[in-house]
Amino acid sequence: MKPTGKCFCGCGQSIKGKAFFIASHDRRAESKVIKARYGSIAQFVVAHGYGPDHPNGGAPGR
Repeated sequence: MKPTGKCFCGCGQSIKGKAFFIASHDRRAESKVIKARYGSIAQFVVAHGYGPDHPNGGAPGR
């Protein structure tokens, strides 16, 4: 995948150089994808073995 000159978050803003996102727009895009797929960031974290019941990612000795 190569940069296109447009922010990958979908905002439509132009980017100079070889970046994929305007500063902090990567976090915006991540949040939108996580919420669309998992419902919330908390549900995403739990689905991947983290959270209050698995503070070490569900892996013994981690």
